[in-house]
Amino acid sequence: MADRFREVVRFLGVGLGATALDMLLFWGLVGILECNETAGYLIGFYTSVICRFFFDQRYTFRNDRANTAIQLRAYAAACTLTALIGIAAFHAALWAGFPPLAAKIASIPLVTASGYMLFRRVVFTRPR
Repeated sequence: MADRFREVVRFLGVGLGATALDMLLFWGLVGILECNETAGYLIGFYTSVICRFFFDQRYTFRNDRANTAIQLRAYAAACTLTALIGIAAFHAALWAGFPPLAAKIASIPLVTASGYMLFRRVVFTRPR
């Protein structure tokens, strides 16, 4: 139980850094460069996801599986699913009247929870 708690703390720490990068890119693209909100969401999301893959593999889940290419493909699929969940939450918040940055922030808890479950159960599984 203590190991799982430390893993969740590591996941949240790495995620905090990735989220900061994501939010900074989103703010720059949408707030400063006036890009489309959905494009800004996806660019920020995938840039941060690519950066965090190696942190999650080596640090968060401490996974030493030899085939990184297979993990990277599974990670990309899991991230695509979490991106779809996030986009749905983001657009629901926009529809509810949230400004774009607040809508982005509102999508974070759902993306975080679904991401952890997918990464832990699908991407970085450990042999039993």
